Amino acid sequence: MYKVMIIEDEPLIALDLTKILEKKGFEVTGHVGNFEDAHALFHANKPDIILSDIKLEDNESGIEVIKELKKISDFSVVYLTSYGDDEIVEKALQTHPVAYITKPFKESV
Repeated sequence: MYKVMIIEDEPLIALDLTKILEKKGFEVTGHVGNFEDAHALFHANKPDIILSDIKLEDNESGIEVIKELKKISDFSVVYLTSYGDDEIVEKALQTHPVAYITKPFKESV
């Protein structure tokens, strides 16, 4: 079973993602909305996959959080964001995500 960590500052979106992922058989290790909490949860659970928003609490960047966590250990990343401009996409691609999904999104069966 893959362990998934969610970095999302919108609690309702994080809970919705948790339900979807658990229904699909993933183990969700938790969800956080900022770098400090992400760092702590990452160390505690060593996820295989991180789903990350790009714009987080207090104007923190999910891309920068992912860059820092990748210095610690390898994992797959999927970005979920409402931002799709070329500059942000280019920065996100530098972290080698497996997917870049724009919000709003729908669960696929």
